[in-house]
Amino acid sequence: MAFTVVPEAGSSRFSLHGELDVAEADRLVEAVKAHGRGVGDLTLDLTALDFIDSSGVRALVSITGLLAEGATLVLVSPTPGVLRVFDLVGLEKAGPGIRVERSDG
Repeated sequence: MAFTVVPEAGSSRFSLHGELDVAEADRLVEAVKAHGRGVGDLTLDLTALDFIDSSGVRALVSITGLLAEGATLVLVSPTPGVLRVFDLVGLEKAGPGIRVERSDG
């Protein structure tokens, strides 16, 4: 499945669709740079993200460096497979700039 990054107009929220892997990680970072570098908290809706590999995780961590000081990267509703990767790599422990909002509460 093709990877797409869909910005929501007038907000700092993006929806990710498909598979975020080594072939697509840089595209995500570039999309974030183009639509709001340093504007505060950034939300990524992961409801339709089917897969993520270590390159995708690295891209998420690098995005935190693009945010304004004290801002948070909020990862909303990761699918079970994506959430499992986050748990395995300890993504939320990577730094105070990442928060995962699980759809199960």
